[in-house]
Amino acid sequence: HTISDFGDAGAVGAAVSFDPTQSPYDDNTTYGGFFSWLARTDVNGDQITNGNSNPVAMLEQTDNQGTANRIILGAQVDYAIPFLKDLHANLNVGMDQGVSEGYNFAPLTAGFVHSNGTLIGRDNTYTGTNRSKLLDLYFSYNKDFGDHDLEATAGYGWQHFYRERESINRSEVASDTIPEKNENFLVSFFGRVNYGFKDKYLITGTLRSDGSSRFGKENRWGLFPSLAVAWRIINEGFMSGITPISDLKLRAGYGVTGQQDIPGNYYPHLAVYRVSNDFARYQLGDDFYYTMRPEPYDANIKWEESITYNLGLDFGLFNDNITGSIEVFQKNTEDLLNYIQVPAGSGFSNFLTTNVGSMENQGIEVTLNAMPVAKENFNWNIGVNFTSINSTITKLNLTDDPAYQGVPQGNVGVGAFIQNHQVGYPAFSFYTYQQVYDDQGKPIEGVFVDRSGEGGTVVGNNNNKYRGENPAANYLFGFNSRLTYNDFDFSFSSRLSLGNHVYNNVESGLGYYNNIYTQLHFRNIPSFVSDTDFISQQTYSDYYVQDASFFKMDNISAGYNFGALLSDQVKARVSFTVQNAFVITDYKGIDPEVDGGIDRNIYPRPRTFLLGLNVTF
Repeated sequence: HTISDFGDAGAVGAAVSFDPTQSPYDDNTTYGGFFSWLARTDVNGDQITNGNSNPVAMLEQTDNQGTANRIILGAQVDYAIPFLKDLHANLNVGMDQGVSEGYNFAPLTAGFVHSNGTLIGRDNTYTGTNRSKLLDLYFSYNKDFGDHDLEATAGYGWQHFYRERESINRSEVASDTIPEKNENFLVSFFGRVNYGFKDKYLITGTLRSDGSSRFGKENRWGLFPSLAVAWRIINEGFMSGITPISDLKLRAGYGVTGQQDIPGNYYPHLAVYRVSNDFARYQLGDDFYYTMRPEPYDANIKWEESITYNLGLDFGLFNDNITGSIEVFQKNTEDLLNYIQVPAGSGFSNFLTTNVGSMENQGIEVTLNAMPVAKENFNWNIGVNFTSINSTITKLNLTDDPAYQGVPQGNVGVGAFIQNHQVGYPAFSFYTYQQVYDDQGKPIEGVFVDRSGEGGTVVGNNNNKYRGENPAANYLFGFNSRLTYNDFDFSFSSRLSLGNHVYNNVESGLGYYNNIYTQLHFRNIPSFVSDTDFISQQTYSDYYVQDASFFKMDNISAGYNFGALLSDQVKARVSFTVQNAFVITDYKGIDPEVDGGIDRNIYPRPRTFLLGLNVTF
């Protein structure tokens, strides 16, 4: 909604001349014939340098083009050892390389590219290369000895990841070249043994030794074992008379896995010094000198380890017309890799990526598949799965500090964090003030609950914040079904998510009246401002932490098989598919499924319609 008659503007500042029907074009050749706020002045006679960019000018005056080429190569060799036929040698090699280049150009008349009102233009170019290589060599042995089944595998794996990027940002006032080149390696030795006795008692054991170049020599290698056992109860003699049960297996497992992915830093164990850029030089007299600053690092950083225990039951009923599984599990993560705040003076930064803390996850998974109808010309399958996971942070520091307020997460502005890691709570819990509402259920601006009981001003006292909801769902369901009748088929797949929450940063960042007249010019604001009537921004209100439970129909497909056409050798099938068919939710934003739990006005997922014709001959 555009504000065309603001009335008395004294409450928000003296208004500039404003026309809600302003065309994106004008006769000002300085800006290429496009309207620009740079051509206007405020009430003080100063040039408006913070006005909104003209979207039509941005579209028509921008030349942004790029090309990308990718090549994927792979080969596999399976060789049976001549003198031992049950022994095979397997070799897998592969490469994936992508090369991209492009430019982003805007002329000197582009009003949306300026420095404090001075037009500077834009001439940016970039290149990039991503390459990964893979080599796996392993031996497999498979042999039956009467009632005994044995399968053994042992091998070696090698991976190399290489990244090279360079961007050159040019303008009339500066040129900045940003090169980046890095690589990392993963090396693995692994082995696995599967043993079965009479197809009743099954044991699987694995052992991996993985080395990562991200860690120093003392911590480079991690040892990760696993063990799984299963009892096929259905094959026991006492089950022979229980005809309704067609399959029954009890299984249990234990395993350790390693995590070495660290975002943003491929060598966190090394001391690195970086050269400053043109805007961060030190002046001595009339000369400016580049400096080198140390990066934070942890020489003792190591693998993050997760230990998982699981217990499951697989079953089949009525000749497997109904099948399913029930599994409970617990996952304990130790030496958690995290980017945390550290005491000032203890390193070269207030934040450091290091091994700190632990986390526990417990959950249950249930899968059920049924075939209500199974006839020669009519079949119907139904599948349902259910998952519930409870996640809790159990440690964040080397020592317990009751006054520690956790690790801030979820940046939504300069110095503003809306999420928090804290012991006893799920990761990325929302950390907000509790909003107070009037008798009509409308939020009262600036009024929050004094949860600390300390009195005084609530806002600004973190003791009044609380960790309430989090982005993870309490319960997840999946539904799928397929029906065939003669030559017709119909299928769908859908999901139900309950209890997930999203911080609506679109509403919190735009939905307040002071946003109409800001930076000495008018601008549009979304109509949902009337839901709150907030005058100023209320970033930390839990009003914006919204229930984002949803039901999504991901895929619906129908098809018809024409069978033989013209001759028995020619067959055809026509199909119609809808992807992202519909969503049911009370969430106010565009899409309730938001990665990380913060809605920053994502581009909506498209609804796709596909009409297909498949002809075989």
